Amino acid sequence: ASFLRPAVGERLGFGITLILAIEVTRIVMVDPVPNCGEMLNVSIIITACSFGAYLSLLQSCLVLYLEVIT
Repeated sequence: ASFLRPAVGERLGFGITLILAIEVTRIVMVDPVPNCGEMLNVSIIITACSFGAYLSLLQSCLVLYLEVIT
């Protein structure tokens, strides 16, 4: 979402869709992944992707907000 221009209205929609896709992946991965006390590689990757998606969405909101102010 960071590569789209701020003027494009689909930037926030893409970010939200990305977050929803990550959450669906997290829900689907609950059944086949064994329940253990340690963090698995899949969990680390999904957490990193969700952190990046949230950070990108926050950055998009900040850029759009600053664009409206100026």
